[in-house]
Amino acid sequence: MAFIVRRFYSSIFEKTVMISRSTDVFENLALEHWYYRYSDFNSKPMLLLWINSNCVVIGRHQNPWLEVNFVPTVDVRIARRNSGGGTVFHDNGNLNMTFFTHRDVYNRRHNLELIVETLKNEWNIVTEINKREDILVGNKYKDIWHCFQIG
Repeated sequence: MAFIVRRFYSSIFEKTVMISRSTDVFENLALEHWYYRYSDFNSKPMLLLWINSNCVVIGRHQNPWLEVNFVPTVDVRIARRNSGGGTVFHDNGNLNMTFFTHRDVYNRRHNLELIVETLKNEWNIVTEINKREDILVGNKYKDIWHCFQIG
């Protein structure tokens, strides 16, 4: 199945936001890896968003036999993320994101503001950033994915 990526430009920042319409973990990880390898982020920072169907994603150097120690009752795919990281479970209620930028211009606050803008523009989810730099819904919930269905 081919994936479709929707692109738009942030009105606040000079960044591109890409949203994958695929829910296939292998397609989305391949897309993330392709952008990482073949794009120039010195001049064009980018945010990539995607949602995966049920899957477990393990880091580059992790042993799947040690990390995944359950027998799933539903169809759960296991995939390795080339960029590393810990083992995590994804499902269709989980919004995944990758910021592509050069280290010299990385700014956590700007990234959070871009997420807030994207949630409002794409899914009409109004969020805010608190003093601790958590993204909240109604000044109360950090786990916004259980408040709204995205996708």
